[in-house]
Amino acid sequence: MPGSFPPTRLASAWSRSPPEGPPAQLEEFSPLVQMERAGPAMPPLFVARAGNDQVPTLRDALDRFAASALAHDAPMELVNLPGIEHGFEIDDHPRVRETLRSLLRFLAEHLERP
Repeated sequence: MPGSFPPTRLASAWSRSPPEGPPAQLEEFSPLVQMERAGPAMPPLFVARAGNDQVPTLRDALDRFAASALAHDAPMELVNLPGIEHGFEIDDHPRVRETLRSLLRFLAEHLERP
């Protein structure tokens, strides 16, 4: 099927065309590969998921990434926004505002550490 990407690469979901570069380099920068390597040593993650995301394959890729983070016991804060679309940060919805406040708290907590 044209435009479909391997299900193991989150990077493939970020655009409508496959990522370019040597396969070894693509593998090196794959978020899922990094998760497998780091596991619990992974830096804290904040993942906001738009439940009604219209970008092809993005929800599935984020779900795989979150599942991998959980399976590898990586530190993660996951926020699901049911019914909200991609690009939600510009939406003036109470759930979006609370998610952005959560993100700011998360950054303040984790960026203050030496």
